[in-house]
Amino acid sequence: MKARVPSLLLVAVFSVIFLSSCGSAGSAQKEKQASDPFPAGSEFVYVSSPSSAQVFGFHMDTSTGALTPVPGSPLAGPVGIRGRMFLSSDQRTLISVGEGTPSIKYSINSENGSLTRLQSVDFTDNLNQFVIVAIDSAAQFMYAIDQYQAADAHLLGVRISDGSSIPGLGMNVQHVVSHPDQHTLYLDGQAFDIDSNTGALSPSTISDLPTSTGELTRDGLTLVHQEEGFTTTPAHVYHRASATAPFAEETGSPVNTPGSESFGWYIEHSGKFVYLWNFDMQWYGYRLDTLQPVSTTPFPDLAVVDNTGKFGVQAEFQGALRVQHYDSSTGIYGSTISNYSVPPFSNVRFIVGGH
Repeated sequence: MKARVPSLLLVAVFSVIFLSSCGSAGSAQKEKQASDPFPAGSEFVYVSSPSSAQVFGFHMDTSTGALTPVPGSPLAGPVGIRGRMFLSSDQRTLISVGEGTPSIKYSINSENGSLTRLQSVDFTDNLNQFVIVAIDSAAQFMYAIDQYQAADAHLLGVRISDGSSIPGLGMNVQHVVSHPDQHTLYLDGQAFDIDSNTGALSPSTISDLPTSTGELTRDGLTLVHQEEGFTTTPAHVYHRASATAPFAEETGSPVNTPGSESFGWYIEHSGKFVYLWNFDMQWYGYRLDTLQPVSTTPFPDLAVVDNTGKFGVQAEFQGALRVQHYDSSTGIYGSTISNYSVPPFSNVRFIVGGH
């Protein structure tokens, strides 16, 4: 992200960042899940490359950060611009979202990280009106907002195996946030539990969000929120003591980045640091416990932090996959370790294992 990119692509990038609050990538890269099926020391990186209709998988050496392709990589993937993906909470299933073409469901081999295509799913994004926002923890169901950002926007969902509709949906909703455990969806901030048998939603005993958008940390207790738009948008940070306790805004919130308005965020997997992106294409890091900056100098690039907290991995727009050092005690990115070739406009979506 060193260079300013064309406006159409910039809009697509911004869409990725904001839609990550709906349970996507990024998120992706958000959390160690409840169960980790991977051998000790094994870590795998998954990259979407929608412009070339491919999905890449790499094994990461957790000692050196070196990457090697997993068996069969790359695989055929859906065509698109944003290249959004969803990972099931057991880390065994990956769904690559199509844009006008079918989405694809893959299984993840826990021994070597290879992907096996399971099925295509006729449930896809388009750039404006229909946006997939979440899956459940077992990757049985997918949820989407139809007529996204319109007054009559509403929630739809399907059972992935046969494409049948989830009963009881159709409620008006503008924004959906997925709890990291993928058992709960927040519809415009209101919490609903997912029925594991039918995919239907029912009111939850978990406390509601204080806002309609945002992203939760892995434990579900801290929320980072920014309003969508092209005006000054400080980041608000809220915390709750337990899943059923109400949220309260943290001391020091909201946070404004220096320079131009901020327009996106990334929470690294441990939940210790948040990085805010502004219109100058710079990233500013903050500790989530104090909301103090990690450095007075912005980062010109932003990389997804691996689960060991030692490395950052970034796919640059020009077609380079870069591994760099990361200091998990300070939240500061370091020097480049190595570069690998991937198609232009690829995106690092998930890093699994490493525990």
